[in-house]
Amino acid sequence: MGYSGSWIALFTVSCACMLWGSTGRANAVERPASYEVSLDGTHWTIQNGARNVSTEASVPGTVHLDLLRAGIISEPYHGKNEIELQWVARDSWTYTRSFDVDLARVRGAQMVLLECDGLDTSATIYVNDKRIAHTENMFRAYRFDVSDVLRDENTVRVEFESAVAFAERRARAYPYEVPADDGVELYKKRNFIRKAQSHFGWDWGPGFIPAGIYKSIRLRFVHAPFIAGAAITQRHENLLRGGNLGDAVQVEAKVDIVGCRLPGESVRAKVEVKGTAKVRDLSDSVPLCDSFAQKSGVLLAQPHESRERESVSAAVVLHVRDVALWWPRGYGQAVLYDADIRLSTTSTSYSEPSRVDSTSQRIGFRHVEIVEEPVALAEGLSFFLRVNGVPVWAKGANWIPADMFYNRVSVAERSSLLRSATEGNMNMIRVWGGGLYEDDEFYEWCDAAGLMVWQEFAFACSMYPVDRAFVANARAEIRETAVRLASHPSVVIWGGNNENEAMLTWTDFLREHRDRYVVDQMRLYADVVRTTLFDVDPAAAFVFSSPSNGIVAAEPFMPRWGNAQSNEYGDVHFYDYKSNVFDPATYPRARFVSEFGFQSYPVAATL
Repeated sequence: MGYSGSWIALFTVSCACMLWGSTGRANAVERPASYEVSLDGTHWTIQNGARNVSTEASVPGTVHLDLLRAGIISEPYHGKNEIELQWVARDSWTYTRSFDVDLARVRGAQMVLLECDGLDTSATIYVNDKRIAHTENMFRAYRFDVSDVLRDENTVRVEFESAVAFAERRARAYPYEVPADDGVELYKKRNFIRKAQSHFGWDWGPGFIPAGIYKSIRLRFVHAPFIAGAAITQRHENLLRGGNLGDAVQVEAKVDIVGCRLPGESVRAKVEVKGTAKVRDLSDSVPLCDSFAQKSGVLLAQPHESRERESVSAAVVLHVRDVALWWPRGYGQAVLYDADIRLSTTSTSYSEPSRVDSTSQRIGFRHVEIVEEPVALAEGLSFFLRVNGVPVWAKGANWIPADMFYNRVSVAERSSLLRSATEGNMNMIRVWGGGLYEDDEFYEWCDAAGLMVWQEFAFACSMYPVDRAFVANARAEIRETAVRLASHPSVVIWGGNNENEAMLTWTDFLREHRDRYVVDQMRLYADVVRTTLFDVDPAAAFVFSSPSNGIVAAEPFMPRWGNAQSNEYGDVHFYDYKSNVFDPATYPRARFVSEFGFQSYPVAATL
């Protein structure tokens, strides 16, 4: 395969915006760009809004699981607890803990950030009784500058509003009706909150509406710019010119950076894909000075007025050749390469050490196409995947949340479920849009196993609001998700939503007002979801909805509106509880069946 070491690209930024090469000195001492202090653990308490329930809490976690551990509630899955435990979902809950910090460390840092990886969902954060921020999206990670409010002894408080109350209030304030398919749910208006839609209940599972700090929370002491995220995408140049896959691949690393660059400092990023051969000497540079706001001689990723510290993105482009390809299960080996990203900040002062941050990802080289072309002797168009130029027969299942309570699913349990798919000769998993985006370990497992992922964004069986605040919140969610998942070769298709296009025909009201909601869907899934995804990965394979009729044109983008369940175009979903399912004639002869199933009996122990 012609391996000859590794290939590296880098960008450098200095006070003059760009500086190529080294700083002219060898730094014997390097220190981390930032330090973390975890706030996870059992030092938290929770209390409800009525102030008549209080107990120890575990972070990461959820309110229901803390109440269960304390013996305040019984197992939510048992008996009629979906009904009996509605009071938990309809109340507000406050998480509180104390912590100490060394103020000398605070003064020695450029800033101290409070980083929240997952807050479910409408949360207001206080540090030492000072309001820091309000968040409204369980799918996003947040970071806030708390440098000026920290003391030796501190208290952090996170107040969660009832998601039911939040959604109902937002729905009442919206200028027109935005329907959701919530006929089987105890709670309505789920489409007005950026939360896993199945938390409100679904035909396959109960509605508990969990709340809490469900992912890690920490303090970060920042001394120099650090890596907040990175997406490594690829473009197979020779293939586009009629050549062979793997001959020459353009690799682009979009590196999200947070932090300050002081005058006299240069910030330099290096990307290395180990085990690949270089094509030519190419480095690319981005002038970060143009991306930051200038405040008092310090470059910040956000103006001082806001505590939230968002990232700026810099792109590093390199070209590699003679790579082994990543193949889906059953078509070849799922070859992976290590890609290392290193960010260093160097001062012109010889007395100051370099500050370094780094991250690593495992990537695979593959090219994916959704093929929609005429079918011989038949109406309509094909709909299938071509991976590395080879048509792939997708065999798989849909992935819904493995538990209604995210924190109960262990890595081992999740791996066991995925392993059952591969042992059943599946090669694709569709991560359903009514759930949530899975942890990195989920996608890493799929990468290594050659298990393709159809990844939907978290919109399902609803129309959605398209006001400015909702759209801005959704856009940030889409970008963050795309940056986190775009490097994974297993993610071969991105879906805009689950069944929202099909829903346009489900009720008399939607059929009567169809045009209004078509416009809303184009605004959300074409202008926001699709555009934001392509900003991160221009080569991504994207479907507007599932099921759908595919597209009429890619540019300008135009879905093929009509019967989303047509057997002649796109993909279909199939459910039939009345016919003989042992008769092959029961099943549709569609281009691609992306979802089908049958309701099963519950586990006897839960009755």
